[in-house]
Amino acid sequence: MLQPPTEGEFQTLELLWQHLHNVARAQGYAVSTLRSNMTHNQIEIGCDRSGTPNANKSPSKTVTSRKLDCPFRLYARKYAKSTTWTLKVKNPEQSHDATENIMAHPAFRKFNEQETSQISQMSESLLMPRQIKAQLCSQRESDRPVILKDIYNQVTKIKKDKLQSRRPIDSLIDTLKKENFVWSSARDAEGYIPSLFFTHPLAIKLLHGFPHVIPMDCIYKTNKYKMRLFHIVGFGSTNKPFSGAFCLMKNETEPSYTWELNQYIETSSTTPILSTLKLLLLTGIWP
Repeated sequence: MLQPPTEGEFQTLELLWQHLHNVARAQGYAVSTLRSNMTHNQIEIGCDRSGTPNANKSPSKTVTSRKLDCPFRLYARKYAKSTTWTLKVKNPEQSHDATENIMAHPAFRKFNEQETSQISQMSESLLMPRQIKAQLCSQRESDRPVILKDIYNQVTKIKKDKLQSRRPIDSLIDTLKKENFVWSSARDAEGYIPSLFFTHPLAIKLLHGFPHVIPMDCIYKTNKYKMRLFHIVGFGSTNKPFSGAFCLMKNETEPSYTWELNQYIETSSTTPILSTLKLLLLTGIWP
């Protein structure tokens, strides 16, 4: 069982956490913040296996949870007229045994500031998580392992932070505006965006220069929203393909294709000659 840390005063919050992590790690446990109110400098600290699994969640596959409803509780507070942090033990009881491998606790696998920056840069460069892991492993001097799941979680956190509480579609549109893309969107009766067309000015110039052969196709399973990605491709003088335009589509219906191809015609000022087995494309534009 975890012997609780010594109650007392700490000059800074960093020193308090350092003391807690050292005591817990030496005994095969880990602690984390459960609740905090930094306006009043109050923190409730518990075992990282506190809490109960979400009974209302219905995952698509069987998953396990680290939560064991451990009752271990500490309380840290910095009083109004004090310059130090006070640590108190609220409940010293534990509901589980110590962990044999301390690296099983995420608290001891956290990436440092340099690694976090590297993960962000490599993620923006479209490196896969397994490639990021290989790069981090080659740079670490310690035997601390790099867990693939931690990289996935860190990449997800980076993407969430970049959204800044915006919807993904709003973030995408802001990026298109910032990078000077030509774009347009359709809206349904409920105000949702079922289609988003976008292309780059350089791609428009290439389409003007090489308008003769323009293949078009839909790509599936490209995002968690299950939207189709309609890809318009052009071919240059050396028969090398280039991306002419893209369109995110909610479905492959006649109105969707009609809207998308009209955006392409208005943007590129060219009229494609379609030859496809998909009658929706043919009848949607030229009935």
